[in-house]
Amino acid sequence: MTDFERFSAAIAERYVVERELGRGGMATVYLAHDLKHERDVAIKVLHPDLGAALGAERFLSEIKTTAKLQHPHILPLLDSGAADGLLYYVMPFVRGETLRALLEREKQLPIPDALRIAREVASALEHAHKQGIIHRDIKPENILLQDGAAVVADFGIALAVQHAGGARMTQTGLSLGTPQYMSPEQAMGERAIDARTDVFALGAVTYEMLTGEPPFTGATTQAIVARVLTERPASLRTVRDTVPVVVEQGVMQALAKLPADRFSSAGAFALALSLPNVRETVGTPVAYATRTPRGMVTAGIIACAVVSAAAGWLGRGATSSVAPTLETRFTLDFRRGEVVPQYMVGRIYAFSPDGATLVYVAADSTGQTQLYRRPLNAVSASPIENTAGALNPAFSPDGRTIAFTANGELRRIPAEGGSATRVTTYATSTVRGITWLSDRELAFGVLGSRTLSVVSSDGGAVRPLASAPEGVDLRWPMAAGDGEHVLYTEQSPNGATHELYVVSAATGKSAKIEVDALLALGVYRGELLYVSSEQELFSVPIDLATGALGGKPRRLATGLDTYPAVSIADAALSSRGDLVYRERVDASQLVVTNRRGEVTERVTDSTRLLSPRFSPDGRHVVMMSAETGTAIAIHTLDRSSGIQSNLTADLRPGRRTAPSWSADGARVMYADLGKGGRGPVWRAADGRDTESVLPSPKGVGVIEMSPDRRTMIGKFTLRQDDDGRDLWWWTVADTTAHRFTTGPSNDYGPRFSPNGKWVAYTADVNGVRQAFVAAFPGPGGRVQLTQDGAFSVVWAPDGNAVYYGQGNRIMACDVALGASPSVIRTRSVLSGDYLLSEFTFASFDVSRDGEFVLVRALRPPHTVVVRGALQ
Repeated sequence: MTDFERFSAAIAERYVVERELGRGGMATVYLAHDLKHERDVAIKVLHPDLGAALGAERFLSEIKTTAKLQHPHILPLLDSGAADGLLYYVMPFVRGETLRALLEREKQLPIPDALRIAREVASALEHAHKQGIIHRDIKPENILLQDGAAVVADFGIALAVQHAGGARMTQTGLSLGTPQYMSPEQAMGERAIDARTDVFALGAVTYEMLTGEPPFTGATTQAIVARVLTERPASLRTVRDTVPVVVEQGVMQALAKLPADRFSSAGAFALALSLPNVRETVGTPVAYATRTPRGMVTAGIIACAVVSAAAGWLGRGATSSVAPTLETRFTLDFRRGEVVPQYMVGRIYAFSPDGATLVYVAADSTGQTQLYRRPLNAVSASPIENTAGALNPAFSPDGRTIAFTANGELRRIPAEGGSATRVTTYATSTVRGITWLSDRELAFGVLGSRTLSVVSSDGGAVRPLASAPEGVDLRWPMAAGDGEHVLYTEQSPNGATHELYVVSAATGKSAKIEVDALLALGVYRGELLYVSSEQELFSVPIDLATGALGGKPRRLATGLDTYPAVSIADAALSSRGDLVYRERVDASQLVVTNRRGEVTERVTDSTRLLSPRFSPDGRHVVMMSAETGTAIAIHTLDRSSGIQSNLTADLRPGRRTAPSWSADGARVMYADLGKGGRGPVWRAADGRDTESVLPSPKGVGVIEMSPDRRTMIGKFTLRQDDDGRDLWWWTVADTTAHRFTTGPSNDYGPRFSPNGKWVAYTADVNGVRQAFVAAFPGPGGRVQLTQDGAFSVVWAPDGNAVYYGQGNRIMACDVALGASPSVIRTRSVLSGDYLLSEFTFASFDVSRDGEFVLVRALRPPHTVVVRGALQ
């Protein structure tokens, strides 16, 4: 009986072994089917002599530690055991290829791809090293590529073999490691090796990805080892002169003979490879001179990166002589399950004053948001305790304190962590931005108050700093860094207009700044940095005393992720001239899946697709697309013919809310709140007629119509007796608005049940957005459906379940509706690379036949960091 037959028979009750995938010096890999979980897996069976040398008990004991490794770039361990004397362990079956296969086909990789793969592997190694696990055999064969992302395999053998060691390994005639990628100390058989051995191996792999050959080659193993011990690799730039100098320096340091001369950690190596665009750039002198303001701090983050603003805007100052400045840029990776939500109504990033640390807002897979701290020389972030529900982070000028908003309060917490302290309460409304005026005072804006206010960081009385006319909202204050002025945005109620102002903290006198800006990121060396309504980053010299500009705005970057309806952008500036921003999703795809989550139809591609809805008969889909800036188009699509009808062909800049269908599928409804817009309207789904105004109260935004077409429910953009948190309803016959929900939660995304007797929606509870259902129009309280977070809700066609987004999954809550509604069970429906983090409107829908329509990001948004961009 062959080993294949022997092993197959021994595990037949749990796995069906289908075929051999490959074999190496230590194990044979088989493709198998997991009978219990109905999935394909890869099973590695150790060669009998190696298994005997290790011993089953020792191997299975040691491999338990490996099972604890959970990281997006580590192939996880699913199972392990002994079958008929053969030791094995089970991993997911990756339907991709190895890095070796890619290199054999392409020989050399594009520099950005090679560096990204190296950083991803380094991230995996850093995680394992912190658990005390050294891989010892990093090579292209052990790096799998799944949808382009690197996944490191074979941590399973590494720890067990490491601990078996000595004579046992000698008996097998095997050594752990591959000569071309072995460090000198490993090649010499030293047992006391550490993380720097893996750094060396990754350096060798990176060298090969860039040049097409490993740094050390030879006809025999002995020849290769001799070169590893005695020779220096050929210069990367000799082989490929397009490799940046800093990358060559990083790879060569990783390949240093002495461990002490290498990077001390894989994370440090990753950081060196994160700086591919380092270059010397000479700034252009500024003719318009002004007093150089003191450094300031700004807030914001998601998908995020720190980037240099522009080559011509570096080292800018008031003198005519500017020294060369080093600019570096890189993108940030986020750990598995960590979601940087889109369309957050607030700033999500903040730099520490020294530019060394980035704090940002993120949600875990349950939807719980909090602050995370990311030193920029580290490969991962750590959560900041006691910041649940946080938004609008801002460092104090001395860097010791972080202020933020959460759960109806403005709070502060020590930058190094600790207990959060309440500064002030605004339970009846929502804060629109905070900034530090000094180490002891904060300025903040509140939705609907028409006032910019100031409060001591110790609490106490609140005093006004600036005010606006009736119907205008003040938001997103940002200290100008000179200790004297504050920048802020004035926005009209419907979000159609936004104007930038500067106010003197001493006199309260405001001046308008004549630029097209959603908000200001700050002032650096006399230049205003702002984000425009067209998702572009600009700088322009400014006189803060008058608001007058000293030249023409200079475009620095395009394609920023913005939310024009509330005048926010995911970007921040440090007092040292570092920049972070998130790029918008510029490539997305609408797909239809079956009940099992299998994609059955790729409907359409666009730059940015939002809020898809099936028609009642499932034959059409209506969606929004955002091509540029604030221009939102609404389309319908015939699934059978593929023909699209554009219902808003004018692409008038402004705000349009998510579309929905009339109950008979003949019309599409949405709210047109742009400049000159007419509020809620509807139009024939095929676009044959013009827009007709729907009977509704003044100032209503998000709308949903009941199945009988008699009632609508929605939110107001601004209303005297409403703070923008609650849901209201009215009838088509009588547009008198009735309150459906009452604070303090902020409620979004209402959906009528198929029979019109219930409404499902989401609301924030202690910083976590949860799903609720309530009888319509009442009476009775709401019933909470979820405990672990929900981004948006959609009813099942039969009305017996509510679907909701959670992380990258769609979940279902089966409900029993009646006099006393109850939750029967919660279950997972499907998961994938879908954009499910929006909460203002649903980002998916379900048809009457149980199909799902979702938006998939073809290229997820990146967070870009630029260090020293403006120094």
